[in-house]
Formats: sequence, C-alpha cells, structure tokens
Amino acid sequence: MFGMSKQSAIVLLCALVLSAIPMSPASATETFPWGGDILSGGATLSSPALTAGREYRIKVREIFWYNKPANLAADAMYYTTSGANDWQWVNHKHAPGGHSFVQINGMDVNWGPFSNGDTGHTYSIIYTGAGVPLTFQIVDWIDGVYSNNDCHLPVVIYELPCAWGGKVTGGGQCIVEDNERIPSASFGFNAMWFSRDPYPKGELNYVDHITGMHVHIHDLTYLEVWEDLPGNKPWPLKKAIFGGPCTIDGEEGFFADVYVEDNGEPGTKDKFQITLSTGYVGGSDTAAMLVGNIQIHIPPK
Repeated sequence: MFGMSKQSAIVLLCALVLSAIPMSPASATETFPWGGDILSGGATLSSPALTAGREYRIKVREIFWYNKPANLAADAMYYTTSGANDWQWVNHKHAPGGHSFVQINGMDVNWGPFSNGDTGHTYSIIYTGAGVPLTFQIVDWIDGVYSNNDCHLPVVIYELPCAWGGKVTGGGQCIVEDNERIPSASFGFNAMWFSRDPYPKGELNYVDHITGMHVHIHDLTYLEVWEDLPGNKPWPLKKAIFGGPCTIDGEEGFFADVYVEDNGEPGTKDKFQITLSTGYVGGSDTAAMLVGNIQIHIPPK
C-alpha cells in the first residue's frame, strides 16, 4: 500500500473518513491550496509541488462509472455490483486484490472504511509534502476496460497546521470484531517524537489470539497527539495517532495506523484501535479496551 519508509519523506496516515476519527483542534484551520478532477478512463492528474515537511490533507469524494452502460459505479476504494442506485449503494465491495481505484504516484492507497452516498463517498488521508507534485489516477481494477468508464472524482488538498510530536506508551488487551474469544488480541507499544529528532521513534507489537497473526511496526513515520478538552477536570481527554511500515507474521510490505485515547487513570476507559493496509481492524475507537493502560504526553507548547 501507499506507505513508505521515513527516509523517503513521504508519509501517509491510514485513510479515514473525516468523521471516523476525532481531529485535533488545529484541523479546523485547514487552508485550501489546490483542487482538481481525476478523470476516469486512465488519465492522470498532477498537483503542484507540495512543500517538504508541510502536512496536508488529501480528500477524494463522489463516484465514477466503471461500467456506464450497466450503471455500475465505484469510488476511491469500493465498488457496487448493483445498478439499482448509483449514489446510495445497496451493496459494496473492496476493489479487487486489495487495490484502490484512486492511486497516488502509481501506488495503492488505503482510503479507509466505506463511505456511502449519505456521506458523499468521501475519503481522506494525511500526507507530508516531499517537495514534489503528486500524480492521481483512477485505475479500473474490475475489467481493465476504460472505454466504458465515465465521470470523474474531485480531489482537494488542504494545508494542515497540526502540531506533531509528543510521547505515547501503552499495552493491554482488546476485542477484535466478530470474535467470540475474549481477549481477542494483545498489544504493546511506545512512540515518541521530540523537537530535536527529525522523525518519530518507537515500535508496536500486536498479536491476534484467534488467528495467531503477529503485527510489528518497526519504523514510525508519523505521530500526532492532542487534548480534546484541555479545560476538562479532573482529566483532559488525550488522544494520539501514529503508524508506519509493519510486518505481518514476518512478511514486509504492509502499513499500520494506530489510534489511542488516554482517558485518565487507571486506564479502564482508555481506547486502542489498529488498522492495517490489508483492511484488518483490531480494537475500537469507540469502546474501551479490556485491560491495560495508555499514557499520552503532550509536547511542550
């Protein structure tokens, strides 16, 4: 998936629908630098060069037809096999082979959970500029026939003034959706990014007790922490997102994103969720983990 080593200076967060994860307060001051339409039919669209080290949000929305005569539509990540309703889909599937329909720089992007018509088929990721343009393209993974494609997907790039950094540590046990065994998974991690360091440091180990899958984040590419309610007493809601390349059962080539909440001591209300570029999700961003503790330290002002 579209997630590279930190030396490449290209950083992608796991794609998330905008409403799927609480954003830091700074996200409300996003500015709009560029937008365009990604045409179906295999054409490419290039952005201006994005400033190296500057954080951006890339948002893609709406649908295109991968088979216009049959009224069959797709969006950035998913497609429908029913032509009954081309906007509010009655069914959906992930792009074949774990691909994405919208690629960046010729690579698949994990655009996150499905967004139906009521949320505009809207997806977004966070990206750190590398001083070069981005190239967007719609790839028809269904049949590879572009002559029956139609329409376009609007893409917008916003500048983000987010304050990145801080220190996050934690460990515990959580449930994996639809698994009856409790606990379903165990995890432990540390992530830190200090002002003297050019990149974040840390690692994560995660084991699914149902399948035996072992995930190891060995090289962090981003870390952001913030307080949701800074004036809340006795404890402000501290939240963090971090991630990077990972191995799954020792195999390289995957990317993992982690969302955690530190909701006070002794950790009974803390939350943990991991999302892999394969589409796997463990834990929850809405329900507390079973046992354990998350410690989040906000960077100095």
